[in-house]
Amino acid sequence: MAVAEDLIDEYGARIEIALVRDRPLEEALGEFGRHLLAALMSEPITALRRIVTAEAHGIAGLGAAFHEQGMARGWRIVAQYFADLQQLGRIRSDADCMRAAQHFIALCQSGCYQEFMAKGTRKPNAQMIAEDVEAAVNTFCAAYGPN
Repeated sequence: MAVAEDLIDEYGARIEIALVRDRPLEEALGEFGRHLLAALMSEPITALRRIVTAEAHGIAGLGAAFHEQGMARGWRIVAQYFADLQQLGRIRSDADCMRAAQHFIALCQSGCYQEFMAKGTRKPNAQMIAEDVEAAVNTFCAAYGPN
């Protein structure tokens, strides 16, 4: 799992850098979403996810460790970013920041990423990714923007 942790750390750092607190929310989330999808659809991360998914039922703790190092860690980072923005009045004051993080990441993954993973087709082009992320940002901001 050490190789997987290194890979997740490498891609995670590339994604997290987009979460800048003094940028407009839509701009920061757009950049974050594009980096997120690029990382998730990279060959190494896609291969790792498929291996873990295939083997998790037979190797005790594998799926849980992968989830904790990857998705759960990402949720915590984004939730903290949203909590910081909440203090600045840029996210709804009554929002559950962890739930908001889960929603935003799921929105980013709801289009071409799902098709890519399910069908095993070629990686979507930058325009398709940008369109999905823009839709995710718009939906998120409508639901979680300031009161």
